[in-house]
Amino acid sequence: MDNNILMRIDNLNKDFSSRESILGKEIQIHAVSNLSFDIYEGEVLAIVGESGCGKTTLGKILVELLEPTRGDIYYRGKKLREMSKKEFRTYRREVQIVHQDPYAALNPVKTVYQTLSSVIIANGIARRSNEVREKIDELLTIVGLTPPGEFINKYPHQLSGGQRQRIVIARAIAPNPKLIVADEAVSMIDVSLRIGILNLLLKLKEELNIAYFFITHDFGVARFFAKNNRVGVMYLGKIVEFGSTEEVIRDPLHPYTKALLSAVPVPDPNLTRSRKLLPLKSLDIPNPANIPSGCKFSDRCPYSMDRCYRERPELIQVDKNRLVSCFLHIKGCL
Repeated sequence: MDNNILMRIDNLNKDFSSRESILGKEIQIHAVSNLSFDIYEGEVLAIVGESGCGKTTLGKILVELLEPTRGDIYYRGKKLREMSKKEFRTYRREVQIVHQDPYAALNPVKTVYQTLSSVIIANGIARRSNEVREKIDELLTIVGLTPPGEFINKYPHQLSGGQRQRIVIARAIAPNPKLIVADEAVSMIDVSLRIGILNLLLKLKEELNIAYFFITHDFGVARFFAKNNRVGVMYLGKIVEFGSTEEVIRDPLHPYTKALLSAVPVPDPNLTRSRKLLPLKSLDIPNPANIPSGCKFSDRCPYSMDRCYRERPELIQVDKNRLVSCFLHIKGCL
């Protein structure tokens, strides 16, 4: 395994069982299907897709909040299922998560001091009360909540959305992580505050050499945050396009990627009026319990052929740094 690979995801699957309310029939929902990719040290890997495509499920699997149905995760070359207790504790400490809703992510009856001190003490970062206080002051200063004394005894409801998210970030960086799963980290924050949070995360990346698995539905946010890095486009549990962020945005290959990008608002009204939306056959995502048997995007894709309804294209490298799952771009498949 490449020494720069921090985490390797190998043929990862996550299925959920659900029971139909009328007939009582059990059905399988494939939230994550056969995903394989690497995350490198210090990089940003953005995953973009509509709500319900499996992004959050995948993020929760990476931080061990959910167990995969099949497949394996390797961290620093070691398979998670084969780790010793000591190795697994290191993994849990070095892989953290920043949730979408900063209010729900914080215990409403705990002060900022109590929230951060529990992480510091549990990970053996500091023991004595004065050392714990010094570490909390340091964390609050790093995330831009100064002076720390004004925030340390406040409860979540006494903080703004942006301040709460900074507390969540402070909690995530407390154990000195190597990878942070950022799940829609700015989607519930006022637009005016988003750039500040994103810049903070990027600053931490440079200063602490943190890698990010950045989950978002917004290509504009992905372009800003994962500039000069990589992006994967996810649809109904599968990666349909993968490559460098700028290449994917400037020259999208998969029809689903094109559809997402055509819906991104632009500040130029003339460009907006002249831009044509991709004429999708349907605007609605299929029922996850009843997805098309061939390509998962076939019932919405304006370019779908007979083969698309019968066979499921694999994610294949079509350029030096580009992978795509579409018969239109796989040589010899038409």
